Amino acid sequence: MEESELEVAAEDVHAQHGEGHLSFSYRPAGVRSVAVFWRRFFGFAVDFLILGAAGLALGLFFGALFARMGNWGKLVGLAMALLYFVPLDSAMGDGQTFGKKLLKVKVVDGKGETIPVGLSALRFLIVAGPIFLNGLNFSYDGPNMLYLYLVAVIIFGIGGGIVYLSIFNVNTRQSLHDLICGTYVVRADSEGRPTGKSVATLHYIVYTAYFACLIAFLVIGVPRLVSMDLFQDLTRVQSELERVSGVRSSSVIAGKYVIGGGGKRYLKATVYLESKPESFHDVIDKSARAVFRSYPEIGKTDSLVIVADYGYDIGVYSSHQSFFNSKPPGDWARDLGMKAGT
Repeated sequence: MEESELEVAAEDVHAQHGEGHLSFSYRPAGVRSVAVFWRRFFGFAVDFLILGAAGLALGLFFGALFARMGNWGKLVGLAMALLYFVPLDSAMGDGQTFGKKLLKVKVVDGKGETIPVGLSALRFLIVAGPIFLNGLNFSYDGPNMLYLYLVAVIIFGIGGGIVYLSIFNVNTRQSLHDLICGTYVVRADSEGRPTGKSVATLHYIVYTAYFACLIAFLVIGVPRLVSMDLFQDLTRVQSELERVSGVRSSSVIAGKYVIGGGGKRYLKATVYLESKPESFHDVIDKSARAVFRSYPEIGKTDSLVIVADYGYDIGVYSSHQSFFNSKPPGDWARDLGMKAGT
């Protein structure tokens, strides 16, 4: 058959009845089957388990160094992932990482051929950006706000597009990085060019609308949030916490929780440490004092939670030790010999 092929498989044959159950599948000749979502997902999961095991091994020897590196530690994991994915997803590795081999899929271009290393690198970086930028800790002061906008666009704009298209683009199964690079992930046991179908126009409309809403929120919504008194107060607390000896960065959250139908206000401050302290409790007490000095409204909250965290995150593996203490501000003030706002 020149234009089509018919695949027939007989299975579950019952000899006693002399009959079998036949399943039929139709695919145009010379057209490769694109990989379904679950094959891509589990293949990627296997690859990250491999990288995670390597990261764990490195952490046993260089954990203290990774902790001192802070956010820059993500570059270690990025380099590991780049050296793993880029060559294997290219023609050098026949378009297959170990995870893809296990799930029997591979990366090809529009002609069904494996891709060059340069294109594989671009494809990797588009995916790696949202993954490795997610979870970074930084202060929300003036110079960092532009950085915040860029990170938000990459994580939510590009990352959101990757997730949406991976799940809903059933015609070609191309995600955002595939569309940009003109690549496909196909079944390794099929031959020819990838599917002749195209991405549904609806997906372009949905993603464009989503991206426009994200930009509108960053341009209009974020400046309004930043100008709010509460945000200014929390930024001041964050700056004070980062003056505590041994603290590399911090995060501060104010909110409410519901107990018995009534709302309770809380303030949670987390400090990330450069090195492992002799006493986590001493760091917690010093951080609580910093909150009392910088947040006069602390006495109006129902609970103050202080978390001291030491560890590292290199993107492919992380390890942390955390200690916390949670008490009403009055109890903190009594134990520390302080008053709110002093």
